[in-house]
Amino acid sequence: MVSNAFLLMLGCPETSATALSAVIYFLTSHPVVLSKLTHEVLSTFQTEEEININSVQNLAYMLAVLDETLRLNLPLPGSSPRVVRKGGDTFNGLFVPEGTVMGIPQWPMYHNSQNFTLPESSAARSTSWLIQPTAATFHHLDDNCWYHPYHR
Repeated sequence: MVSNAFLLMLGCPETSATALSAVIYFLTSHPVVLSKLTHEVLSTFQTEEEININSVQNLAYMLAVLDETLRLNLPLPGSSPRVVRKGGDTFNGLFVPEGTVMGIPQWPMYHNSQNFTLPESSAARSTSWLIQPTAATFHHLDDNCWYHPYHR
């Protein structure tokens, strides 16, 4: 890791390198998470040949760890701009006319205790990504409606 740190820092403006650097840091800082993730991978695959883009989609804990890492370490800074729909809309009690470009900065959104129960405790939060939101819980705490690391 140390011998490659310079290369990782040079490539960090690129989103894949940013995500890779963050997940390496996260896993080495949280040995319990690393152990659980290692167990998931080793118990799922018998050979390297079994690992491909489709098969890794079945690694629920790995995907949860990646989501939590990207929540805390944004690959793209800024906000997710959106255009207000035809006829305008009301946000937080204020009318906003149609065509207005709005955005919520991601860093404060991802670190706000009103959106995430443990906004800074990534090791404890990894498993919360395993819960799929339903129509009844869509706008409640810790659902994925707040999560847009690549400005989806």
